[in-house]
Amino acid sequence: MVNSFSEQSTKINQVLKALQMPSSPQKANQPPAKSLDELRNRQKLWRQAITSLEIIKPSNELYGLVKANLPSYQNSLKSVNDQLLKEETWVQKIANATTLAQAATKRQITAKSAPEWQKVESDFQTAISTLKIIPIGSLGSEDARKLLAEYQPKIIVARDRAKKQQLAATFYQQAMKAASQAKVYGNQNQWQSAVKSWERAVQSAYAATAVRGRGQGSREQGRNFFIPSSFFLLLSFS
Repeated sequence: MVNSFSEQSTKINQVLKALQMPSSPQKANQPPAKSLDELRNRQKLWRQAITSLEIIKPSNELYGLVKANLPSYQNSLKSVNDQLLKEETWVQKIANATTLAQAATKRQITAKSAPEWQKVESDFQTAISTLKIIPIGSLGSEDARKLLAEYQPKIIVARDRAKKQQLAATFYQQAMKAASQAKVYGNQNQWQSAVKSWERAVQSAYAATAVRGRGQGSREQGRNFFIPSSFFLLLSFS
């Protein structure tokens, strides 16, 4: 008799505890979770409450109370699970974007050629595009906003360098072609044509150098401009 009463008392306490545990998550005016840990804690509370209710058998006089509340608890747990999954996805996307942008920032220091700058630009663009899809109001939205403000000026610099290096590479190819043609003319003793070709070569080389200086903000930026030495070697053997 005592044991039966004790078991019944335990079950009643379990049900009451289960009904009280999620009271905080159920509040309509409860503030949104501020972290993944807070969401995980809410998830834990719902699971514990549901587990406590599910052990009550239909033969128990408390079963009616359990049956009335269990579906809403299960729906609430599903809602928290869905929210947690989404938030974890956004947080992971922010982490991936940050890693990619950090790598691009490091490459920015040593980038010289057009392909290198294009890679820097591409990585920043991928990071920025990822951050832009983070929903406003999500746990990571504020971090995403700050990172966007940091990366957007960097991609502008990278895009500018990529365009200038590509243009410089075009001028360099023109210079090399003209210099090679000038050597051919020289070997054929066509000196007038050779001189004109050399002039075109030098003009193209100067144009490539001018692209570097256009809008150059500092000496350090100037070091990131790259023209292969083969052109100048070709000139020296003319």
